[in-house]
Amino acid sequence: MHHFILSTIFLCLIATQCHKNGPPADNPYGLPNATQTGAGIFACLVNGQKFIAHYDATLSGAKYSQDTIGVTGSPKIVDFSEVIGFQVVGSPIQTGTYPINGMATYAEFLTDSTCLGISFNETAANATSGSVQLTKIDTVNKIISGTFQFVFPIPSCDTLKVTEGRFDYRYY
Repeated sequence: MHHFILSTIFLCLIATQCHKNGPPADNPYGLPNATQTGAGIFACLVNGQKFIAHYDATLSGAKYSQDTIGVTGSPKIVDFSEVIGFQVVGSPIQTGTYPINGMATYAEFLTDSTCLGISFNETAANATSGSVQLTKIDTVNKIISGTFQFVFPIPSCDTLKVTEGRFDYRYY
């Protein structure tokens, strides 16, 4: 009986500890979880390195109208030297997957000419492949969420592969 009571207490402590830490990460890379609550998240891996935006609704944020969604993210607060952005155009925009086609759906990576180093010579590259998956469009609470992946050829640099992308913004 004593062993049963100790085992029960031990199991309760383990269950309580797991609950205190919140939900488990949905990826092994240390990115914020993909959410659908308007949490201000824009994160991905760029060639395997974490890219986590600082949400400020200026350099990082979302705009939405019935036929266009635009989303951007930048890890810098006041510096345009690293920005990933994409736009989806449709009539009307609905949840689902939108492949990069260079026209209605496109993505852009703005960086300096030293490929993520420090410089004032900015260059932009358009994604040549990838997709945006819109998982939530809530027009009442003004929330847009989803996932993305892109390939950006940067002139005079290596190709940048954006993977594990997730965003969850309140739009304006």
